[in-house]
Amino acid sequence: MCLQVPTVRALLVFGKDDAQSDAIKWAAEKLCCECTIAYTAETATESFQSIHPHLVFIDSRQSKFFDSISLCRSLHSLQGSQYSCLVAIVKKSAVEKEDGSMSHYLRS
Repeated sequence: MCLQVPTVRALLVFGKDDAQSDAIKWAAEKLCCECTIAYTAETATESFQSIHPHLVFIDSRQSKFFDSISLCRSLHSLQGSQYSCLVAIVKKSAVEKEDGSMSHYLRS
């Protein structure tokens, strides 16, 4: 009897290609993940519904491309989202702050 290990699917949501998106894509491909890249919130939602990813990396460093908190909430509200892990990529300064700026992501 042969067991097949399912392929991990990853959705990368970035506003533009940069060093961080390239590094995360490279790491996911190195771990044999199927990667899908979305550059807008609409394409991210469509991709989420079509591929049902296990991992979702959302770039929240810049708010001029899309609202990452509302994207997290909309993805979390979709059917089947309880099986996905949402990871927000933030600036280093956001993690070091003690003002609770990360609580928005934890509540979504």
